[in-house]
Amino acid sequence: MWSDAPPQGVDLEAWRIASERHSQEQTAYEGKTEGARKVYATAEPHRGSWDRTVSAYLFTKSVSAGVGLVLAPLLLMGAPVSSQSLFPAALLALVFLALTNLLLVYKLERRERFIYVLIRPQWRSWLVRGAYIMMGYGALQSIAFLIAWTRGRPPSILMVLILLFALGTAVYSAFLFNQAKGRDLWQSPVLPLHLISHAIIAGAAALGLAAFMASSLSPLLPTMSRVLAGGLAVSLLALGAEFFSRHQTADAEAAAKMITSGKFRVRFWLWVFFGCHLVPIVLLAAGAFLPAAILALVGIALFEDIFVEAGQALPLA
Repeated sequence: MWSDAPPQGVDLEAWRIASERHSQEQTAYEGKTEGARKVYATAEPHRGSWDRTVSAYLFTKSVSAGVGLVLAPLLLMGAPVSSQSLFPAALLALVFLALTNLLLVYKLERRERFIYVLIRPQWRSWLVRGAYIMMGYGALQSIAFLIAWTRGRPPSILMVLILLFALGTAVYSAFLFNQAKGRDLWQSPVLPLHLISHAIIAGAAALGLAAFMASSLSPLLPTMSRVLAGGLAVSLLALGAEFFSRHQTADAEAAAKMITSGKFRVRFWLWVFFGCHLVPIVLLAAGAFLPAAILALVGIALFEDIFVEAGQALPLA
């Protein structure tokens, strides 16, 4: 049970919704149990322990994985992508992958023990699995980088592997979040779709923006515009599935309401939904790729920050 008064800092509307759902669940449960005792919630010391470092890690990972997720299928379908285009693309993926790893290690309480993740892996942990997936992706992108540097064209098998490891890099965080069992919003079955769509958006936007600085990427700009629009459409579908359907638990429902009608509502509706999804689609239709790409990147960064924060906003007990 929850106490009548919410802990300091908890959204009142979210608390009310969650309290009502918990009361309904308790009423149904009491008929099946005896000797139950009331437990009052307190604001546990670890609430909000995942800060914007985690949001930044999700963003940089989306960019790195997105480059492979967007470019590999084009090469496999025989698109006229030159080796001069592959060189800056692989470099872009490797730079953002390096940033992702730095943020991941920085967030660990005992950073010097990160080596144990590699030499003494606990394979049931998605932190370990994710580390090895990203290492594999980095190795494959490094090979592609070297091949492009010598003006060669990567073989199809390498592109297939890059596509698979890019997908794994993009989506494994959904399973990592799922292991935080006390955070019900993070158990969402829609989270993998969010992360995949974010990678597509980030990859297309980053490659398109890079085309303004690297002329070898300029031929990709029309294709990146279409891919970006498609990624934004998929992301809108994921947002609809996440926030316009009923969640399985009281805490997940309360956290979702906190995003759509609570403390995060302005950031979500004005920025994430309207300014960074609908507006970029209109801009792309008008041929204005540059502002559309920037807004799209801002949108996924904002949403990932909101999702991480809202998932921890309610007390665990």
